[in-house]
Amino acid sequence: MKPRNIFILEDNYKRIEWFEKNFGEQTDSFYIATTSQNALHILSTHHSKWDEALTQIEWDIVFLDHDLGYDEDRRSFDEGTGMEVAKYFVQTRPGAKKIVIHSWNPEGSKNMLRGLISCGYDTKWFPFDPTETYLATVLNFANE
Repeated sequence: MKPRNIFILEDNYKRIEWFEKNFGEQTDSFYIATTSQNALHILSTHHSKWDEALTQIEWDIVFLDHDLGYDEDRRSFDEGTGMEVAKYFVQTRPGAKKIVIHSWNPEGSKNMLRGLISCGYDTKWFPFDPTETYLATVLNFANE
């Protein structure tokens, strides 16, 4: 069964097409952010403890990339990375059943993973791979 409420942080358009093809149909909520600032805006709009008028979504699965834009000098804790979004989850605790870190950056992914797991999020690191095997792995995790 495919997840119904999906949030994706990804800036690579080929990967975005893959996510749209494999998850975009038959969902209730499907959001893609291409920057950390856009992600924070979407997440904060759909999660608020103080404003009942805002829609509160419990995400079935969240996909987070670390490296956004190409900058080989960017470190994990710099602004503009997926770590900024992981910190948002740690600090505000929006509902997310499963989180997949799909970045190929091992240092950044491990830092994100450590923080999210420490808060109780069911989080795995599956570096992105546009194959049926990867899709099956992600769907198995989503349905655990």
